[in-house]
Amino acid sequence: MEIGKEVSDFSCFDEQWQRVLARDKGSDGQFFYAVKTTGIYCLPSCPSRKPKVENIAFYDSIDAAKKGGFRACKRCKPDIYL
Repeated sequence: MEIGKEVSDFSCFDEQWQRVLARDKGSDGQFFYAVKTTGIYCLPSCPSRKPKVENIAFYDSIDAAKKGGFRACKRCKPDIYL
């Protein structure tokens, strides 16, 4: 996966989505997910309600998510991984 690029490989996408659904704290900082409908990005362990899968994108870094036009979630505060 390239840094600064939205994930496009389906197998990687599916694996990361499963980690988000499981709220896997071990994945925090390894990747971030963004919700297109709300304009936010979160940690995989974020306790917020899970979005529809068609509304998400995964990013390797906070900078990549920000460049994609997203802001930090106020609930899980992913900026601690800067």
